[in-house]
Amino acid sequence: GNANSKTIGSGGGSITSADGRFTISIPAGALSTDKTISVQPISNTNVAGTGVAYRTKPDGEIFAKPVTLTFHYTDADTTGSFIEAMGIAYQDSKGVWQGSGGIIDKVNKTFSVSTTHFTDWALFKYLELVPGSGALDFNESISLTVYNSLNDDELLIPQPPSPVKPIVKPKDVTAQYIKH
Repeated sequence: GNANSKTIGSGGGSITSADGRFTISIPAGALSTDKTISVQPISNTNVAGTGVAYRTKPDGEIFAKPVTLTFHYTDADTTGSFIEAMGIAYQDSKGVWQGSGGIIDKVNKTFSVSTTHFTDWALFKYLELVPGSGALDFNESISLTVYNSLNDDELLIPQPPSPVKPIVKPKDVTAQYIKH
């Protein structure tokens, strides 16, 4: 997608993606000089990702104070899951997605995290029911599977903002946690 760019200095400021679904809020004192900050929608390569991912630039920028990244989620983003079973992930320098929880605002449908660095960011489902929805006639049945993408036996809901954990290919945890 198209990148939005804006010069932000020591006084702080904010910038929102062209699609309006991702906002970067930079507090006063996070930058010592004027910097061109940009955000661009990109393909979400996170194996548990949902929706669009975002590239924040300048890549690798380190801030003196944490900045807030806010995703504006939709019902489509939560299909097969629920917002408390989701998280925000970033792609590290080795290309591994690292996920954690964040701050959920259900009224405004936002999910936020604080960070001191820029890279690629995405929403992800760490618990997902597949299929996420369906319809059955009388006496029909359907197989449901629950997947976990944090390679974690402790399924804390919601996930805490730290520590971050590597996101793995979603694994079936149905037999482990669901009896009927």
